[in-house]
Amino acid sequence: MYTNYSLLQKWDGVYNGKNGATAGLLFEMALSQFVDIGYPIACAIECLEAAAANPADVYLYWLAIVARMKEVLETSHLPDSVRGEIRGIINVRWREFFVEGPTNVHLTAFYLNPGKKP
Repeated sequence: MYTNYSLLQKWDGVYNGKNGATAGLLFEMALSQFVDIGYPIACAIECLEAAAANPADVYLYWLAIVARMKEVLETSHLPDSVRGEIRGIINVRWREFFVEGPTNVHLTAFYLNPGKKP
């Protein structure tokens, strides 16, 4: 989604005769981008609640979350500081869970899962 904020503000001035009426639209677009960021995590949580989920799925969904997060953050128009904070949170959680965690069971299960072989 590409948004040119200065163009929106220009149109707002032309059609409404004042600045600031686009604040609601800008808020809605920013909120939509935050929803896009959280959506993959919500989907992964829902899928991992399935009875057939296993440790390999945890790692697989983490890879999917990170890939989608990278795509969303590269195309979003959120401030750089916000995107940096989101990346930092994702990196800290990855390190806590997969690097400093008690075992590598998720990575091992992913590697040994016969259904995921090429």
